[in-house]
Amino acid sequence: MARICAPTLYIKSSGKPDKTEIHNWAKQSLQAVSERYSSITRRGSSPLIPAEFTKVLDAIIQQLLSKKRNKTKLALQYLCLMIPQQIRSHLVNVIHFLQRTIGTDEWMSLRSPFSLGKKGDNENFEVVLNELRPFIFPQTIEICHQNSILEVLMLLQKEGALGKEPPELVADLKTMRANADKATVPIRFCEAESSSKGFDPEAELARALTAIIDDARIPLAEKQKKCELFKQHHPKMYRKYFAHLSW
Repeated sequence: MARICAPTLYIKSSGKPDKTEIHNWAKQSLQAVSERYSSITRRGSSPLIPAEFTKVLDAIIQQLLSKKRNKTKLALQYLCLMIPQQIRSHLVNVIHFLQRTIGTDEWMSLRSPFSLGKKGDNENFEVVLNELRPFIFPQTIEICHQNSILEVLMLLQKEGALGKEPPELVADLKTMRANADKATVPIRFCEAESSSKGFDPEAELARALTAIIDDARIPLAEKQKKCELFKQHHPKMYRKYFAHLSW
């Protein structure tokens, strides 16, 4: 999994690895992954969950605090789909990498080649998370909230749903495709109304100019100027409606 996150990672084996060599492999893997994502995210200034989604994350955190876990899972699925595909792939890989470190303490330790944890310990996971955390989340999100969000992301990864379209979205897309021939109007636009029967645009323009001519508050010079412009742009209409006009 480390090689998926950091394709240039190369580990040399002696053939019969001991605890020290396994420890060194793990350290090299973590360092390679950390360096790769440090480069991708510009040392965390452009994290895998982009900073522009901070408000969305804040809303998701409020859901977590309200113990609305099902809604949180769905919201995070949609959030992941909003992230550009290439960055989203990196995020999925990092979450998978973190998940693979859980339960490894009884076999090796990232802190020391001579210290093994107990079954159920997650010290290696915490070491890896603290190393990669700056590359995953915007720095404005508190660590406790990062951990809560990460827990749900890892659950989605375990279920094979992270980075994939949720069933609700798939159903909505099917409905939209089924109604494709029904001239669905995008929500941001208003549906165009059909032209009113009997509406004459020429007569309306002529009526507008007539209103200017009849307005006693408008100086004569201004009226003459308006009429001259109308004559230049609409000569046929001028001859039709105002040929009789004289000053």
